[in-house]
Amino acid sequence: MKYKLGIMVIVFIVGLICISTSYASFVQPAPAEKEVLQLADHFIGIRSIGVGDNGPDPDFAPGHNDEGKDVASTTLTNGAFIRSIETSDGLISYYDGVHMTISNAYPWYATSVLVEFINFDELPGQIESINQVSLLGDTSLINFIEVHFWEISRDGVVEHTGSTQTDLFNTLYNVILYQEERLQVKVAFHFIQEIPDDMGFIHMPQNAGMQYRYEVGWSQAEVEEAIESFTVEPTNFVKTDSPSDCFSGFIVWLQSLLKTIRF
Repeated sequence: MKYKLGIMVIVFIVGLICISTSYASFVQPAPAEKEVLQLADHFIGIRSIGVGDNGPDPDFAPGHNDEGKDVASTTLTNGAFIRSIETSDGLISYYDGVHMTISNAYPWYATSVLVEFINFDELPGQIESINQVSLLGDTSLINFIEVHFWEISRDGVVEHTGSTQTDLFNTLYNVILYQEERLQVKVAFHFIQEIPDDMGFIHMPQNAGMQYRYEVGWSQAEVEEAIESFTVEPTNFVKTDSPSDCFSGFIVWLQSLLKTIRF
Protein backbone atom coordinates (compact mmCIF):
# COMPACT_ATOMS: atom_id res chain seq x y z
CA MET A 1 0.00 0.00 0.00
CA LYS A 2 2.87 2.33 0.72
CA TYR A 3 4.28 1.52 -2.71
CA LYS A 4 0.98 2.34 -4.38
CA LEU A 5 0.64 5.56 -2.41
CA GLY A 6 4.18 6.55 -3.37
CA ILE A 7 3.38 6.07 -7.06
CA MET A 8 0.21 8.15 -6.74
CA VAL A 9 2.06 10.95 -4.95
CA ILE A 10 4.74 11.01 -7.67
CA VAL A 11 2.10 11.08 -10.40
CA PHE A 12 0.23 13.88 -8.61
CA ILE A 13 3.41 15.95 -8.33
CA VAL A 14 4.11 15.43 -12.03
CA GLY A 15 0.56 16.58 -12.75
CA LEU A 16 1.07 19.76 -10.73
CA ILE A 17 4.32 20.48 -12.56
CA CYS A 18 2.55 20.12 -15.91
CA ILE A 19 -0.25 22.43 -14.81
CA SER A 20 2.21 25.03 -13.53
CA THR A 21 4.22 24.89 -16.75
CA SER A 22 1.13 25.26 -18.91
CA TYR A 23 -0.19 28.17 -16.88
CA ALA A 24 3.12 30.03 -17.00
CA SER A 25 3.43 29.49 -20.73
CA PHE A 26 -0.04 30.46 -21.80
CA VAL A 27 -1.18 33.12 -19.34
CA GLN A 28 1.61 35.54 -18.44
CA PRO A 29 5.21 35.35 -17.22
CA ALA A 30 6.07 36.67 -13.79
CA PRO A 31 7.03 40.37 -13.79
CA ALA A 32 10.55 39.53 -12.59
CA GLU A 33 11.13 37.49 -15.76
CA LYS A 34 9.74 40.10 -18.14
CA GLU A 35 12.32 41.87 -20.29
CA VAL A 36 12.12 45.66 -20.09
CA LEU A 37 12.88 47.38 -23.39
CA GLN A 38 13.87 51.02 -23.72
CA LEU A 39 13.03 53.30 -26.61
CA ALA A 40 15.98 54.18 -28.81
CA ASP A 41 17.10 57.76 -29.36
CA HIS A 42 15.37 59.34 -32.36
CA PHE A 43 13.02 56.40 -32.69
CA ILE A 44 10.47 58.64 -34.43
CA GLY A 45 11.37 60.43 -37.66
CA ILE A 46 9.52 63.17 -39.53
CA ARG A 47 9.74 64.60 -43.04
CA SER A 48 8.10 67.32 -45.07
CA ILE A 49 5.86 66.12 -47.91
CA GLY A 50 4.55 69.42 -49.22
CA VAL A 51 2.52 72.61 -48.83
CA GLY A 52 -0.77 73.84 -50.28
CA ASP A 53 0.52 77.09 -51.78
CA ASN A 54 2.35 76.25 -54.99
CA GLY A 55 1.24 79.18 -57.18
CA PRO A 56 -1.48 81.84 -56.95
CA ASP A 57 -2.36 82.48 -53.31
CA PRO A 58 -5.24 80.37 -51.98
CA ASP A 59 -7.66 82.51 -49.97
CA PHE A 60 -10.26 81.59 -47.36
CA ALA A 61 -13.73 83.19 -47.49
CA PRO A 62 -14.52 86.05 -47.24
CA GLY A 63 -11.15 86.58 -48.88
CA HIS A 64 -10.81 85.97 -52.61
CA ASN A 65 -8.00 86.03 -55.12
CA ASP A 66 -9.84 86.59 -58.37
CA GLU A 67 -6.83 88.26 -59.97
CA GLY A 68 -4.55 85.28 -59.26
CA LYS A 69 -1.94 87.17 -57.26
CA ASP A 70 1.06 85.32 -55.86
CA VAL A 71 2.23 87.42 -52.93
CA ALA A 72 2.44 85.14 -49.88
CA SER A 73 4.33 81.88 -49.68
CA THR A 74 4.63 78.83 -47.42
CA THR A 75 7.64 76.52 -47.26
CA LEU A 76 8.56 73.49 -45.17
CA THR A 77 12.17 72.45 -44.63
CA ASN A 78 13.50 69.40 -42.84
CA GLY A 79 15.66 69.51 -39.73
CA ALA A 80 18.67 67.33 -38.94
CA PHE A 81 18.91 64.00 -40.77
CA ILE A 82 18.21 60.86 -38.71
CA ARG A 83 18.15 57.96 -41.15
CA SER A 84 16.75 56.60 -44.40
CA ILE A 85 14.49 53.59 -44.66
CA GLU A 86 13.28 51.44 -47.53
CA THR A 87 9.50 51.71 -47.90
CA SER A 88 6.88 50.68 -50.45
CA ASP A 89 7.51 54.10 -52.03
CA GLY A 90 11.27 53.59 -52.23
CA LEU A 91 14.11 54.88 -50.05
CA ILE A 92 12.89 57.79 -47.90
CA SER A 93 14.89 60.00 -45.52
CA TYR A 94 13.55 61.19 -42.17
CA TYR A 95 14.62 64.00 -39.86
CA ASP A 96 14.32 65.24 -36.28
CA GLY A 97 11.87 68.06 -37.08
CA VAL A 98 10.47 70.46 -39.67
CA HIS A 99 10.58 74.25 -40.06
CA MET A 100 7.61 76.17 -41.43
CA THR A 101 8.27 79.55 -43.02
CA ILE A 102 5.48 81.91 -44.11
CA SER A 103 6.29 85.13 -45.97
CA ASN A 104 4.14 88.17 -46.87
CA ALA A 105 1.03 86.79 -45.21
CA TYR A 106 -2.16 88.86 -45.15
CA PRO A 107 -5.72 88.43 -43.79
CA TRP A 108 -7.56 85.43 -45.28
CA TYR A 109 -4.43 84.00 -46.88
CA ALA A 110 -4.90 80.22 -46.73
CA THR A 111 -2.36 77.45 -47.00
CA SER A 112 -1.66 73.93 -45.77
CA VAL A 113 1.23 71.69 -44.75
CA LEU A 114 1.67 67.92 -45.02
CA VAL A 115 4.19 65.97 -42.93
CA GLU A 116 4.85 62.30 -42.28
CA PHE A 117 6.02 60.49 -39.14
CA ILE A 118 7.56 57.03 -38.96
CA ASN A 119 8.40 54.76 -36.03
CA PHE A 120 11.84 53.13 -36.32
CA ASP A 121 11.60 51.28 -33.01
CA GLU A 122 10.07 47.91 -32.25
CA LEU A 123 8.11 49.49 -29.39
CA PRO A 124 4.92 51.47 -30.09
CA GLY A 125 5.20 55.24 -29.76
CA GLN A 126 2.71 57.93 -28.77
CA ILE A 127 2.84 61.74 -28.92
CA GLU A 128 3.14 63.32 -25.48
CA SER A 129 3.81 66.98 -26.41
CA ILE A 130 3.55 69.42 -29.35
CA ASN A 131 5.44 72.70 -29.08
CA GLN A 132 5.69 75.65 -31.46
CA VAL A 133 9.07 77.39 -31.21
CA SER A 134 9.44 80.78 -32.87
CA LEU A 135 12.68 81.22 -34.77
CA LEU A 136 12.32 84.36 -36.89
CA GLY A 137 9.83 87.09 -37.76
CA ASP A 138 6.71 88.42 -36.08
CA THR A 139 6.09 86.13 -33.10
CA SER A 140 2.52 87.42 -32.72
CA LEU A 141 1.56 86.18 -36.18
CA ILE A 142 0.87 82.70 -34.85
CA ASN A 143 -2.11 84.12 -32.93
CA PHE A 144 -3.90 84.96 -36.19
CA ILE A 145 -3.76 81.40 -37.54
CA GLU A 146 -7.01 79.46 -37.57
CA VAL A 147 -7.18 75.81 -38.58
CA HIS A 148 -10.15 74.99 -40.82
CA PHE A 149 -9.36 71.39 -41.84
CA TRP A 150 -7.05 68.56 -40.84
CA GLU A 151 -6.60 64.93 -41.82
CA ILE A 152 -4.63 62.05 -40.28
CA SER A 153 -3.78 58.99 -42.37
CA ARG A 154 -1.92 55.80 -41.52
CA ASP A 155 0.08 54.33 -44.39
CA GLY A 156 -2.08 56.29 -46.84
CA VAL A 157 -5.45 55.32 -45.34
CA VAL A 158 -7.46 58.20 -43.80
CA GLU A 159 -8.34 57.54 -40.14
CA HIS A 160 -9.38 60.92 -38.70
CA THR A 161 -10.53 64.31 -39.96
CA GLY A 162 -11.60 67.52 -38.26
CA SER A 163 -11.75 71.29 -38.41
CA THR A 164 -10.15 72.75 -35.25
CA GLN A 165 -6.63 72.77 -33.84
CA THR A 166 -7.88 71.55 -30.46
CA ASP A 167 -9.46 68.46 -32.01
CA LEU A 168 -6.30 67.86 -34.04
CA PHE A 169 -4.03 67.87 -30.99
CA ASN A 170 -6.41 65.76 -28.92
CA THR A 171 -6.56 63.18 -31.70
CA LEU A 172 -2.79 63.12 -32.18
CA TYR A 173 -2.26 62.52 -28.47
CA ASN A 174 -4.28 59.30 -28.78
CA VAL A 175 -2.66 57.92 -31.92
CA ILE A 176 -0.31 54.96 -31.43
CA LEU A 177 2.38 54.42 -34.05
CA TYR A 178 3.81 50.91 -34.40
CA GLN A 179 7.11 49.80 -35.90
CA GLU A 180 7.67 51.11 -39.46
CA GLU A 181 4.15 52.52 -39.64
CA ARG A 182 3.89 55.89 -41.36
CA LEU A 183 1.51 58.58 -40.14
CA GLN A 184 0.61 61.42 -42.54
CA VAL A 185 -0.76 64.64 -41.02
CA LYS A 186 -2.26 67.37 -43.21
CA VAL A 187 -3.23 70.71 -41.66
CA ALA A 188 -5.03 73.45 -43.62
CA PHE A 189 -5.25 76.90 -42.05
CA HIS A 190 -5.78 80.57 -42.81
CA PHE A 191 -5.04 83.95 -41.26
CA ILE A 192 -7.91 85.86 -39.69
CA GLN A 193 -8.20 89.64 -39.93
CA GLU A 194 -8.33 90.46 -36.23
CA ILE A 195 -8.31 88.95 -32.75
CA PRO A 196 -10.03 90.32 -29.63
CA ASP A 197 -8.17 91.84 -26.70
CA ASP A 198 -9.02 93.90 -23.61
CA MET A 199 -9.11 97.14 -25.60
CA GLY A 200 -11.19 95.82 -28.51
CA PHE A 201 -9.45 94.14 -31.45
CA ILE A 202 -5.91 93.74 -32.73
CA HIS A 203 -5.58 93.76 -36.51
CA MET A 204 -3.26 91.37 -38.28
CA PRO A 205 -0.11 93.07 -39.58
CA GLN A 206 0.24 93.33 -43.35
CA ASN A 207 2.99 91.53 -45.31
CA ALA A 208 3.97 89.67 -42.16
CA GLY A 209 6.41 86.79 -42.02
CA MET A 210 7.44 84.15 -39.51
CA GLN A 211 9.44 80.96 -39.13
CA TYR A 212 8.46 78.29 -36.62
CA ARG A 213 9.92 74.97 -35.63
CA TYR A 214 7.48 72.31 -34.49
CA GLU A 215 8.82 70.05 -31.78
CA VAL A 216 6.90 66.82 -31.17
CA GLY A 217 7.73 64.79 -28.07
CA TRP A 218 7.18 61.03 -28.17
CA SER A 219 7.11 58.34 -25.52
CA GLN A 220 6.46 54.63 -25.31
CA ALA A 221 2.76 53.90 -25.72
CA GLU A 222 0.95 51.94 -23.04
CA VAL A 223 -0.54 49.05 -25.00
CA GLU A 224 -2.50 46.34 -23.19
CA GLU A 225 -1.69 42.89 -24.52
CA ALA A 226 -4.62 40.53 -24.80
CA ILE A 227 -4.24 37.49 -22.51
CA GLU A 228 -6.18 34.40 -23.49
CA SER A 229 -7.49 32.32 -20.60
CA PHE A 230 -8.71 28.76 -20.47
CA THR A 231 -10.79 26.60 -18.12
CA VAL A 232 -9.81 23.12 -16.95
CA GLU A 233 -12.77 20.81 -16.61
CA PRO A 234 -12.51 18.21 -13.78
CA THR A 235 -12.00 14.57 -14.82
CA ASN A 236 -13.43 11.66 -12.86
CA PHE A 237 -10.76 9.14 -11.78
CA VAL A 238 -11.61 5.50 -11.11
CA LYS A 239 -10.14 4.06 -7.93
CA THR A 240 -7.70 1.25 -8.71
CA ASP A 241 -5.03 -0.79 -6.95
CA SER A 242 -2.83 -0.99 -10.07
CA PRO A 243 0.01 1.57 -10.46
CA SER A 244 -0.19 1.23 -14.25
CA ASP A 245 -3.93 1.99 -14.20
CA CYS A 246 -3.24 5.02 -12.01
CA PHE A 247 -0.65 6.37 -14.45
CA SER A 248 -2.98 5.67 -17.40
CA GLY A 249 -5.67 7.62 -15.64
CA PHE A 250 -3.30 10.55 -15.23
CA ILE A 251 -2.47 10.43 -18.97
CA VAL A 252 -6.19 10.57 -19.81
CA TRP A 253 -6.60 13.54 -17.46
CA LEU A 254 -3.56 15.27 -18.97
CA GLN A 255 -4.91 14.76 -22.50
CA SER A 256 -8.23 16.30 -21.53
CA LEU A 257 -6.33 19.26 -20.04
CA LEU A 258 -4.35 19.80 -23.22
CA LYS A 259 -7.54 19.79 -25.30
CA THR A 260 -8.71 22.85 -23.39
CA ILE A 261 -5.58 24.80 -24.32
CA ARG A 262 -5.59 26.54 -27.70
CA PHE A 263 -2.05 26.91 -29.02
